[in-house]
Amino acid sequence: MLESREILRPSKMQFTWLEAYRCVCRRKKYYIGGREEVPVLGLIWKPNKDTLSVNWEETSKIKETPVTKRKILSTVHRIFDPIGFTCPVTLKPKILLQECWKLGVTWDTELPFSIARKFEKCKEQLKCLNKLEIPRCISKELSPNSYLSLRVFCDAARLLTRVAYF
Repeated sequence: MLESREILRPSKMQFTWLEAYRCVCRRKKYYIGGREEVPVLGLIWKPNKDTLSVNWEETSKIKETPVTKRKILSTVHRIFDPIGFTCPVTLKPKILLQECWKLGVTWDTELPFSIARKFEKCKEQLKCLNKLEIPRCISKELSPNSYLSLRVFCDAARLLTRVAYF
């Protein structure tokens, strides 16, 4: 910690706290800081489980307004996911946004009922993101008796390209 303060001092950045996770010995987990949830790059890190998750809440402002191109864009971009694990859920509203561009509607024009209905279904699916937790680190050290392998699947379609890693 002292070394970190020394490194940051010339740039006038004050080092105030540290949140860390480490395996000291097999199957024992320790973390410093004591918080159950820590914001990290737009995601939520839960140190006691060592998982990453997303916190998506629909604000009342979004609920009350009619469905417009601006509302879809605002909803989709409220989720920052640099890793891309929310992509299966956030992709559908992005495709709806492409449909809006093809229709040529302006930002604040109420969208046709068919698109509005699809968007409402997408919002329901976005709620499931709150239940999703992805392990931050997958390594042989955490699971010494298992066989680890990486499988990659790719597919291209008219609207998008898909890649899945397992």
